[in-house]
Amino acid sequence: MSLRTERTARLLLVFSVASVLSFAIRVPAIAVDDSPSYLEPARSWAAGHGLREGGRPLESRLPLYALALGLVIRLFGDAPVGFSLLNSACHIAAVLLVRDVLRRRVDGTIADFTAAAAILYPPLLTSTGLVLQESFLSLLLALFFWALWRALESGDTAWSAAAGAALGLSALAKVTSLPLAVPAAALVALARPGMGGAREWRTSRPVRVAAFVAGAALVLSSWAIRNDRVLGRLEVTNNNGGQTLLGGTVSNTITNWSAFPEYLAARQAWSESEHSVYPVLDRYLYVVAWRRIVAAPGHWLTLVVERVGRFMLPARHGLVARGLAQTGTFPPWYIFETAVNAALFAGAAWSVVVAMRRRDAALLAAPLIVFGHHVLYAVTYVSPRYGVTVGPVLIAAAVLAIARPPARAVSER
Repeated sequence: MSLRTERTARLLLVFSVASVLSFAIRVPAIAVDDSPSYLEPARSWAAGHGLREGGRPLESRLPLYALALGLVIRLFGDAPVGFSLLNSACHIAAVLLVRDVLRRRVDGTIADFTAAAAILYPPLLTSTGLVLQESFLSLLLALFFWALWRALESGDTAWSAAAGAALGLSALAKVTSLPLAVPAAALVALARPGMGGAREWRTSRPVRVAAFVAGAALVLSSWAIRNDRVLGRLEVTNNNGGQTLLGGTVSNTITNWSAFPEYLAARQAWSESEHSVYPVLDRYLYVVAWRRIVAAPGHWLTLVVERVGRFMLPARHGLVARGLAQTGTFPPWYIFETAVNAALFAGAAWSVVVAMRRRDAALLAAPLIVFGHHVLYAVTYVSPRYGVTVGPVLIAAAVLAIARPPARAVSER
């Protein structure tokens, strides 16, 4: 492309970054229903009391976003603008990581235009204005995508370990990342061989997979050891997965997760008799949820199909929280964004076909993350805002599927 086009793309990228930071300053983040579950432990940690909620050690949330908020509070004070700047910085960094991957396969100008559009894409941008962890998660998943891509392209043991560590970090923010470990390890095993000679033993498939698993285990072990010492349980999950699965057998529109009738009934049964068999309430809720699925599989499958459709809906929770939009309505701008989201998902699906045709394992990294997350949400519970977490990677998958790689990228392979 012409030098003028390249400069235009670069200037647009700079403008998009400046616009997001300006948005963060002018529109400070606001707290919504789930925000206290992050802010309370964050404020406790910032005050030097450790991650605590309701006077007890944190166990209903994983620690990473609360720690990030706590660091902001400790360094800059407990101000909403600090939280919005944190979310905005995470959003920008996630897109720039994706941009780096794109530049390895497509023209740099296309990568810059794509990054600028992704940074300003309203469902991703407006999500930074709430004290919720979706933008933070998008950074961690973009980091995982970036490291996994490098591991798959290079076949290098160090990059395989880095990809595992990035997966571990994302799982310390939300456990939905953890099931990606198995298919990601399988992809690492498919990476092309190493350089041969003295390096060959370090780049063999078993060694790469072991490095990936070790990287993830090393990161996760810190939280597991903490839980063992503080809670008496060697675990890395948060303790609301069973509640989420139970809610996903009831409805896709639960408004109060602490008071829907099925949860209250299960909690009462646990308190009266089941706690002797299931010492942790959330473990019992998994059992109740499974019983409901077995008793009425048709109802559950209907909810699953409905959740699959909800994946295509772009996030507007930031606008709803500010009274600028209303759920259940489809104004023209929202229909347009929905069409864009559907096209992005179609592009991500097509990237799987392209990867198989080219026998290119690296191209499978993005759809693995996008669809791996959404399969898990389909069987549990989904909100359109969850799509924010894979937004930058989703955009990358679509672009990689349709963009023609430059000659140098083809020759390198």
